[in-house]
Amino acid sequence: PELDRARLVDAIARGFLELSARGPLIVALEDLQLADALTLETANHLLRLLHLRLAQGSAPRILVIVTVPPGTDLAGLSGAANIPFKDVEAFRIQARGLGREDLREAAVRVLGEEGPLSFRERIFRLTGGNARHLSWLLWSMREKGGLRGKGTRLADTDLAFARLVKTRFEDLPEEERRWVSVLAALGTVSTAELAGRIAGSLAGVPGMDSAPSVLESLSARGWVTSSGSRGDAGG
Repeated sequence: PELDRARLVDAIARGFLELSARGPLIVALEDLQLADALTLETANHLLRLLHLRLAQGSAPRILVIVTVPPGTDLAGLSGAANIPFKDVEAFRIQARGLGREDLREAAVRVLGEEGPLSFRERIFRLTGGNARHLSWLLWSMREKGGLRGKGTRLADTDLAFARLVKTRFEDLPEEERRWVSVLAALGTVSTAELAGRIAGSLAGVPGMDSAPSVLESLSARGWVTSSGSRGDAGG
């Protein structure tokens, strides 16, 4: 089994190199800190092969993109501590959240107005520019009357991301809660037909009859992004 595992790792890594010989190749490893042992072994072996090729004067046309949380020991994580990362690493990007100008534009898009600077600065500091948190916060305020509603007077604890999701979800009608639960469980792009069948089975009733109106309602309030570009197959 160990020999088979080593052969598999080598075959995958060398397969990437062969593909890069035919044309430029990008390999993306998202959230590497969550990867299983086989993925880490393969990434380690690929980096080792790249290092050897570079040492031999060859430069494979392959770009490996890895995402990890800030402060992660990438060399230790991949088990590639014996590889000089400076020889294979091209650059690092410290991802940031939305900026203040991004927040202003989002407020105009969701609330219809940018609001006073003090309001934007408060929620910017509260969310740290996190795009998802900002989106939920703005939609929550819109549902509570916008900048002139009670949402602007909520305490910071009520504007925490988990609290916002829970409160907005509980405020949904039962049928819409069922649809949101199904879409969240699917966790990816899905056709309206598939989601409708599941939602209907959970309620013991056909789900497709209400699909257009429910999805339109949820989309209008930022819960889902829908596309009808493929007719009945729209998701």
